[in-house]
Amino acid sequence: MVCHSLTTVVFEVCLSHPRSNLEHSTAMYLIQAFLPLHDETGNRFPHEQYVEVERELVSRFKGFTAYPRMPASGQWKDSDANLERDELVIYEVMSDAQNAQWWKEFRKSLEERFRQEKILVRSQRVELL
Repeated sequence: MVCHSLTTVVFEVCLSHPRSNLEHSTAMYLIQAFLPLHDETGNRFPHEQYVEVERELVSRFKGFTAYPRMPASGQWKDSDANLERDELVIYEVMSDAQNAQWWKEFRKSLEERFRQEKILVRSQRVELL
């Protein structure tokens, strides 16, 4: 998660391999990346930064679905007990392989691009019904 600001208007993006790959496996990984909408001074990141993330994910996972009208918000207390808020964009990827090393490298590149101490990327195993 972002270490400075933290409240959330959420865009959920669900990326997946082509449908044929989904039909062959019922066990998949759901991988989520939480990106901030604003920097630590409250300035909104340029739209192009998110477009670039989307291009990378489409290139790797062959497509995505976005749900841009699903708002969410987050709050937490920092080390000085001050209430912090952030607005986030959440990207979701469904994949039959976790590929943790790629995601670690991708997370590091996101942290640099969005000037964050830490960006949350998490994975969980899911079963398709």
